[in-house]
Amino acid sequence: MLLPIKPICSASKMRRDGTSLIFIQYCESAENKTLLNTEIAIPPNYWNRKLKRISDNLPIGHGKTDELNKDLQRQVRLAEDIISYALVRKIHDPVEFAKSTFTPGLISAVLKRLQKKINPESSLEFKLSGL
Repeated sequence: MLLPIKPICSASKMRRDGTSLIFIQYCESAENKTLLNTEIAIPPNYWNRKLKRISDNLPIGHGKTDELNKDLQRQVRLAEDIISYALVRKIHDPVEFAKSTFTPGLISAVLKRLQKKINPESSLEFKLSGL
């Protein structure tokens, strides 16, 4: 299932320290969308808009590019898992469900265990792409 999810880093939301947060954008419709905070902050000129990733020439003071991109990709997959779960379970408002469920430190394995506690008989329907 192809979901309307993508990471974004907006120069218009630059903070005082010269960095911008990277968000995961999910658009269910033109009116119903959200930004999920990844808590990864970089100078916006080091964001590759075409590839939707952090540029390789990011100064080391902001972190290692490879590690930041891996964490960003993990978080995008996690957001996809949360939204896929909401759609499969026909949750009334998947955008609100994603906003209330997503946290950058959440691990897919924890999400899977929580899902089993909530609804153990449907755990086979929910497949995680993460871990």
